[in-house]
Amino acid sequence: QARSKKQAEPLTEACTTEVRDFFRVAARAPVDLKKTAGSWWANLVKNLRSGCEEDAKKLCSGAPPNKVMQCLKAQKSKLSEGCKQKVFKVQQHQSEDLGLDPHAFKACEPDIAKFPACNVSDPPGAQASCLREHREELSEACRKELFRREQENSEDVRLKVKLFSMCKSEIKELCADEEFGEARVLKCLWTHSLQKTVKGFGEDCKQEVNKHARRSASDYRLDYKLRTQCDKSIEKMCAAEKAAVDNMTLVELFGGQTKDGTYLFQGKGGQVVHCLKKNFKTLHSDSCRNAVMRIVQVHSLMWDADAVTKEVCANDVTTLCGDKKGQDAVHLCLRKHLDKLSVDCKEEELLQGSLEAEDIVMKPLLLRACFSAVRDFCLGVLPGQGRVTQCLQDSMTKPDFPRHCRDRVADDLEASNHDWRLKYGISERCKDDVAELCKDVDLSTKAPILTCLKKRLHDVKSEACSSEMRRYIKQGLSNIRFAPALNAKCTNDVDEYCSEVQPGGGQVHECLLRHRDEISAECAEAEFQMQALKAADASLSPNVATKCKSSMKALCGDVKAGKGAMWACLEDNKEEDGMDADCRHVVEAEMMLKHSAFHLNLRLAQYCTADAEALCPEQLGKASFKDFHSEGAVISCLAKILSKVNGTDCKSELARKVGQRVQKNMLDPKLRDVCGDDMAKFCRESKGDAAQQFCMHQHFEQLSAECKESQAVYMAASSQLTYNWRVKRACASTVTKFCKNVQQGEGRLMQCLLMHMHHPGVDAGCRKTLEQEQAKRTKSIDFNPMIKATCVGDIKKLVDNKTCAEKSGGQGGWQLDCLTEHSEMIASAQCKQVVKFLKLRQSADVRAKPGAADACAQDINTLCPDIEAGGGRINECLRKNKEKIASDECKKKISVIWRSDKAHAATNYRIKKFCVNEIAAFCKDVEPGDSRLLGCLGLHVKEASFSEKCKASLSGTDVLDAVKKAPMSAIQAEFKQMLERHKGFFDKWGSLLMFGTVGFVSIIAFAVSYCILHRKLFHPGYNVVVPKDLES
Repeated sequence: QARSKKQAEPLTEACTTEVRDFFRVAARAPVDLKKTAGSWWANLVKNLRSGCEEDAKKLCSGAPPNKVMQCLKAQKSKLSEGCKQKVFKVQQHQSEDLGLDPHAFKACEPDIAKFPACNVSDPPGAQASCLREHREELSEACRKELFRREQENSEDVRLKVKLFSMCKSEIKELCADEEFGEARVLKCLWTHSLQKTVKGFGEDCKQEVNKHARRSASDYRLDYKLRTQCDKSIEKMCAAEKAAVDNMTLVELFGGQTKDGTYLFQGKGGQVVHCLKKNFKTLHSDSCRNAVMRIVQVHSLMWDADAVTKEVCANDVTTLCGDKKGQDAVHLCLRKHLDKLSVDCKEEELLQGSLEAEDIVMKPLLLRACFSAVRDFCLGVLPGQGRVTQCLQDSMTKPDFPRHCRDRVADDLEASNHDWRLKYGISERCKDDVAELCKDVDLSTKAPILTCLKKRLHDVKSEACSSEMRRYIKQGLSNIRFAPALNAKCTNDVDEYCSEVQPGGGQVHECLLRHRDEISAECAEAEFQMQALKAADASLSPNVATKCKSSMKALCGDVKAGKGAMWACLEDNKEEDGMDADCRHVVEAEMMLKHSAFHLNLRLAQYCTADAEALCPEQLGKASFKDFHSEGAVISCLAKILSKVNGTDCKSELARKVGQRVQKNMLDPKLRDVCGDDMAKFCRESKGDAAQQFCMHQHFEQLSAECKESQAVYMAASSQLTYNWRVKRACASTVTKFCKNVQQGEGRLMQCLLMHMHHPGVDAGCRKTLEQEQAKRTKSIDFNPMIKATCVGDIKKLVDNKTCAEKSGGQGGWQLDCLTEHSEMIASAQCKQVVKFLKLRQSADVRAKPGAADACAQDINTLCPDIEAGGGRINECLRKNKEKIASDECKKKISVIWRSDKAHAATNYRIKKFCVNEIAAFCKDVEPGDSRLLGCLGLHVKEASFSEKCKASLSGTDVLDAVKKAPMSAIQAEFKQMLERHKGFFDKWGSLLMFGTVGFVSIIAFAVSYCILHRKLFHPGYNVVVPKDLES
């Protein structure tokens, strides 16, 4: 008692030894409950007998005398408070001195002799501690007693002598509010040991706490909380496992030397703990779940503290993770190599990982590294269901996110992305979809279920599952490490081409795309699949997430992501004012990629596959490999034969793609390849897509054959407003103002715009784009859809009869010149009409004639520097200065227009402009052609309502020659009517009278008309004035 009370004057060593030996002997004496009070053995703890007599009779009446104390300790939770305290005192003495525990001492006495170092008494608990160091070499009897003592002592930290001694200050500082007993202080110490920095928590204490935690997690009986809080669940769910481990020897449980001398390196215990982990979601109480969560924490930190995992994964760890250091490194390593693990090891790792995924608390090192990040970025996020972990994953790319936490989250995410069961959200929300969509997948591959769900994302029915999968895919697009199947296939390619690229932000993917023609086939196919997912859903793109938020809100606020809709909106609005420059670059890069492969365009592939099969089978076959090597050939093929496409939806979707290529030709991979040298040669100084394309159009005849062929496709398409977004955007108000009633299709709207391009109501931006369109049209008939559609037959006839000479390649605009210069020989009425419009545009602007812009550029700059284009003004200026024109080619070009203007009112822009009222009033029934309209106007020039502007526009024309023809036609019409009225008379005398009358009237009419016209148009004092607002 004096020793136990630690009196100020300590006992001598001899006295201490004597007292200890006395109590050791006394402790071995049996307790006889039938004897009267005062037994000297019972006085080891004062009043033990009196305090526990009733409890012993009630609970241990059947126990042998020498096992009454063991019985009381086993029934401790049922003891009266007074007896409980007495029993605890006995336990405390026994924990300090093995010799005071008669059963343990007797069982271990031979082992103490075997290990002389264990024959010690000080410090307290040293002897038992020494034996535990040699646990696997001890006799079965000694191990069994030590195991019993561990179970009994698991309730109170004070019974763990070494731990209690090392952690006294920590208990005082950190766990002062916790009562001793029921393992409360042990739990407190464990919780604080997991924190990154805890003031006053010493390393020695932490090591001892971890050592205790490791041991207690190895068998359910060694963890007081688990044993007591989960008793019902164990009885209900784990009875077989309990029976199995309860009947095992200690060597079988924990390993060691067997009776036959062989050595069992790994025990087979831990089955009850394993069972509780497997049934975690259905455990009977929260207290039991909390106890299991703590075990999962221990297993997370120390993989080999899990007896089952240690048994089945030892070889895998040695083979795959032998060099891994750190508390949780082995688990991360095993998860990253799931496809290489043995079946049993994989099952155990998935069990541990799936539990960790449920709550960050079960990932203690992650929580320790990210404690401040959880506070700063995930405050208010409810625990459980993987929510806090997901919050950290979603936040880790933010600029002020702690780096040490980011690294830890990245490692954990990389490991967990190897199997759907390691991701709480997917494993919980995708069960039904997995059962339906992935039942036949090869489970031996890398991340098989996740890969299956990725491939069939559009077939996933559950919105919750789809949302979780999009998170997973987005993670992989941000960092290739988080896409394990892809990463495995591209490891060598990344090492070769992207070794210096920092992962994150999609940078490695961008690098692989830059080298997509060089990377291996399996890497290209895997990367293609990932890019296809991103191409279908803009929200998956890490760049869109960081650079397009405001643009999406401003321009696409009502558009839902998925099925390519958001990308389509961003693409269609990339030139709008609300589009951020950074976002525009992201969108343009995505467009460049999508134009390289048919199957990266979800809606195009959906709607146009049938047409592609029929019209472009060879190109579609190449694209079906889905490996970036098709060079956008399917899109290019369909673009060349737009008129043959049948599907309405396909036409609509294809129109978008063709429109994009029209706006930026370099979206066509082949064109980009074959026109690179031409671009560098002719347009190096041009800045911007529009300027570069206009430059290439200007040099069309000088381009290489391949480049010219590719350019021609989109130059032809751009001649229709449907595909020419630049003109459509610039001229939207002009269309409304002048062309709203024009039927769409076949280039009619563009024709209308070109006819009005010089009207003062057309804004400068629209006029500029139309001038570029006009310049392009001079290069080939292919760029004039209405002419090409109606005049091919007439051109062939003109060539066949040698009227026009065919030029090599069908380029250079020679066909247009053929038609305009020989329009009187055109047989087709439709062709005549469209050629008339072309001649009218050339009359308005000399630059509309093939070759005239280049041929006359210098003369226009010299002779007409201040003259505004359009309205025939440049033509008139050059005509006035025809003697000063230096270029013979310009003279030749302009002379053709002048001849037409002189002879034909219908194609003379100034006459059509200023004689609208006169034509309506006097010549509405006159059929154009053979100068009839010009002659009609000449005949009525004397009318009072004839405007001065119209008279001025007739100056310089062949109106006199036209008048010579006009009267005869008019007289004949009048005479025909008279014949009808007096048919009988004329039957007899008609012929003679008709010829005489017609001849006489014709002579008189011509003489009068000639005098009038000569006076009106060619009077010496008359000047032609061209008003400044000619187009008004």
